[in-house]
Amino acid sequence: MRIDLSALARHRGRSATYAVEELLGAEDEVEWEGPVRGELTVQNTGSNVLSVRVRVQARARRECARCLAGFTASVTQEFEERLEIGGDGQLRMPDDEAWEGQRSMLVEDKWLDVGELVRQQLLLALAGRGLCRPQCRGLCPICGVNLNEGACGCQREGVERPLGRLGEMWQARGRPAGKGAGEHKAKRGARR
Repeated sequence: MRIDLSALARHRGRSATYAVEELLGAEDEVEWEGPVRGELTVQNTGSNVLSVRVRVQARARRECARCLAGFTASVTQEFEERLEIGGDGQLRMPDDEAWEGQRSMLVEDKWLDVGELVRQQLLLALAGRGLCRPQCRGLCPICGVNLNEGACGCQREGVERPLGRLGEMWQARGRPAGKGAGEHKAKRGARR
């Protein structure tokens, strides 16, 4: 969805509200379920700035970072962007001067690409590790069974811990296990 903002850019104080319904394509780690829905309000603030306020809701299909199972996450995102109105009536993002010679992905002439704006903000909202649930137990490091579905019976005792060797090296240098370097130096300095 693209919106022509030329009329709003010419009239100070004017505002308009638009319904948002966008189908977004699949991303590397996210597949959108159905359209993104919400509302977008644009207001000419009177100081050569258009304020764009957006509230959208979406459902995203993701893969759990611990157990690799697929799950659906509901996302509600509210955000605001500002568009500057140039002397020629053209619109641009406030930081576009840092990218001179580059075309903005969100604004072209007097048109705002709502789909791209919403897509970027939703991806930011989903950034980080997605978990199917907060208490996800993940996969067994030995056999790979999903521990959320039940125990696997593997004996984990005697299995080398990934960072266990670091603890051994730390102790070999005369530092007590579980103490950070700062704590050790502070105690050593206090003995002098």
